[in-house]
This record gives sequence, structure tokens and C-alpha cells, in this order.
Amino acid sequence: MKPITKHDLEKQTVWLEREIERIQRRGRILSPREQLHAAQLKKRRLWVKDRLLALSITRRLS
Repeated sequence: MKPITKHDLEKQTVWLEREIERIQRRGRILSPREQLHAAQLKKRRLWVKDRLLALSITRRLS
């Protein structure tokens, strides 16, 4: 299995940001399914940001 790199995480962050923006700018009330999808994307975005922070801390300590 390929290790996750900082570049991979940054690309994923950009994709997640675009997806979240696309869902939220629809200008109408989201269906429950769309709300769940948006919430899952936001959780994933937080996870990715935490991993980026952990990678940067690990690299500073080594």
C-alpha cells in the first residue's frame, strides 16, 4: 500500500472544498440525502486537515 503524501492530502482537500461548495451553492433547501452527503464531506475535510497537520508535525520532529 502506497503511503499517503502531503501532496495527495492537499489534492483531496481541494476536491473536497469544491464538492462542498458545489452542494451548498445550489440556492435551495437540500434534501436529507444531500445534507448527509455534505456533512460526510465536511467530516472528511476535517480528517484530511488533521492528517496534514500530523504530517507537518512529524516531519518537524524528525
